[in-house]
Amino acid sequence: MSLISFPSLPPESRLFIFSASRQLSSDELATAVPIVEDFLERWTVHKEDPTVGYQIRYGQFLLVAVDESKLPPSGCSIDSLTRFTKQLGSQIGVELVDGPEVFYRNAEGIQGASRQQFANLAAQGEVDAETVVFNNAIQRLGELDESWEVAAHRSWHGRAFALKEAAQQAV
Repeated sequence: MSLISFPSLPPESRLFIFSASRQLSSDELATAVPIVEDFLERWTVHKEDPTVGYQIRYGQFLLVAVDESKLPPSGCSIDSLTRFTKQLGSQIGVELVDGPEVFYRNAEGIQGASRQQFANLAAQGEVDAETVVFNNAIQRLGELDESWEVAAHRSWHGRAFALKEAAQQAV
């Protein structure tokens, strides 16, 4: 396995984002990091070692990037990564794969909600077009800085929850 530093991967690297249902404690993070590194050092694609890096952001998001120019991940290797992440969540006691679908930031910090809960929050005016959301649908490392943590109107969230119109009216 070629486990390298996350920032040294090229921007076109394939990105996978796994979200914890809540922020991990320092003890949970200390437990998770060596488990993640061990898995990624052993992870293979068609019995070959991909060039991969990872990062944990805000104690809540596991980001894994693979340099596809050297060896693109296959369906089986992606399934293996997803299975591993589910197992990791079980080991540390937090959901990492099948948790909330929408993550956003409010005064209390990062929150997770189902799509219906987020729609209700939008209808009640508790979230709007300027609410910072996490666009976990991005697929390239180069999109991370500009398209991951953004105002809702700059993401699929604005379209899905009719928040884009509110941003245009506010301008």
